[in-house]
Order: sequence, then C-alpha cells, then structure tokens
Amino acid sequence: MIHIKIATRSRNISIRRSSQKMEPPSLDLAKVYENRSPQLKFEDVHRLQEWMKTKKHYLIDLDEIDLINFLHQCDFDVEKAKKRITGATIFQTRARIFQDIDMRSESIKAAMETVLVSHITLKDDNPGMAIFLKVLATDAKQIDAANLIKVMLMYTYLWLRGLEPPADHVIIVDLEVVSVAHLAALDLRTLRELSCFYNHFYFGTLCKVHFINVGSWIDRLLSILKSTMGRDFSEKICVHSNANNLHEFISLEQLPKELGGDFLSFHQMHEAMKELLERHADELLNKYRVQSSDLLHIEMTYNEPDLFGLDGKFRRLDVD
Repeated sequence: MIHIKIATRSRNISIRRSSQKMEPPSLDLAKVYENRSPQLKFEDVHRLQEWMKTKKHYLIDLDEIDLINFLHQCDFDVEKAKKRITGATIFQTRARIFQDIDMRSESIKAAMETVLVSHITLKDDNPGMAIFLKVLATDAKQIDAANLIKVMLMYTYLWLRGLEPPADHVIIVDLEVVSVAHLAALDLRTLRELSCFYNHFYFGTLCKVHFINVGSWIDRLLSILKSTMGRDFSEKICVHSNANNLHEFISLEQLPKELGGDFLSFHQMHEAMKELLERHADELLNKYRVQSSDLLHIEMTYNEPDLFGLDGKFRRLDVD
C-alpha cells in the first residue's frame, strides 16, 4: 500500500513538471531590437506608443510586443500600422470570436473541455513553432464553434508573443473524432470572421495547416473552408490520413504519446492548456476589452465588405 502511494505521488509530480514546460517563454525586447530587421526602428514604435496614448479610451490594449508585430505586418509603415490597429479595434467590437473573452466563464470552460490546443516544438531546421489542435468532443452537439475558436486564438496568442517577429508557425489539426455531424455543426459566420482575422489583423505568419486522421468527409470540409476562408487559406492545407508525415518536421521527443512520440499524453497536454489559460485569464480579458464604442463613429476606416466579405453578407452553405 505504501509503495502505491509513493508511485502515485511521483507520477503526479512528473505531470506537474511536464506541464510547467508548457509555459510560453518571455520575449527579450532588447534582443528583438538587437537582432532587428533594418526597417524596425525604436522611434517608430515610440511614435505608435504616443499615438496610442491619445486614443487610450478607444483602442484595444496593445503593448510594445504587439506594436512591433503590427509594424512587421505593415512593412514597417507607421501610418499603415495605425490604420490596421484601428481596423482591428473595430473588427473586435463586431466579431463574435472576440466577444466575452473570459477564460473563467462557464461557456468558455465548457468549450475548453471540447478541444485540446497545445504548443509543439519543431525540429531545428524548421523555423517557428507548431500549434496542435485536437477536437475532443465526439458528440457534435457539444461543439460551440465561436468559443472553440476563442480558446485556440487565445492560446496561440500567448505562445506567439514569445517568438521574435515575424512569428512563423504551422497548425496541426487532429480530426480523429470528427464526423459529418461535426461539419453540419460548423458556424459559418465564425469561419468568415476567422478568415477576416487571418487576412487583415493577424500578428503571425501562418505557413501551413496540417489535417491528420481525416475521414471520408474531408472533401466536404475542404469545400466549406475554401468557400468561407478563401483560396489563400485553402492552399496552405495539407491532408494526411495519419500522423506519420509529421515525423519530417517534428521529432519523436515532441510528438504526443498517442501519436507515437515521447512527449506528453493528450490528457497531460489538455490539463496544461487549461492551467495556462486560467493563469492568464485577467491578461486576456483586459487585452480584448474595448473601452469605448465612440471610435466606431469617429474613425470608421473599414466597412462591412472589408470585414466580412465582398458584399458584407454571409453565403448560406448547406452540408448534407
């Protein structure tokens, strides 16, 4: 009996230590400026900071790391960065995927039980990182697409902040439990909003999206994504029947145990995900809170077509 208690305690300690490895690194800003692209100037970051102060009651909360990422995405043009920050603020007041960002709310907690999102380190010859996403809910009725996307975006944001810009990364999506019923439950407005975010306001560079453990329904899923996310996104998708091809850019030490690797188990990764999001709940809540809606009437630089498609409407897409 004593032996069992000691073994259990040792295993729990091991899980806690493994979970600690899942804490995102802190980005050293001094090194960012030291290794910076010639176009990145501290003076430009300072100009954006001063501009932000004059609009602190209107714009979303952005720190120095965020501003550097915006400059990278705008080819280091300060005026373009201002426009993009303004557009991002307006977009976040409208998009469902950025409403009610509270990782301690019951709705988000429920969504966190339906999905696993985790960070995976790539091999040294592959720049950036990988975000692993696995749908856990076998019952499609448990899926809330908007809240599931919130969990993914918030987790990804915390890890991208630890990468020197440009933040290159890939997304690996495990669709083992997904069925046609899951596809029918997809919220197409949520996908449209996600497409807009990736195309206009994203702070990282999404290189590839790998779908693994796909079923016979994959053509339907690809059709939905092409219709809602656009051709550019669909061209980044790679489809795999299993996880074997992941060995090309992920070492066995970094692959989850259930995929044939020596990393954490899905359960350990899931627990680490929930702990991380709960630990940063206040930070995420403050970041995506807009202080005032007056900006919508003062500086409307993006209109509905810019934000949600060519005509501002959502096409109806029926899935058999």
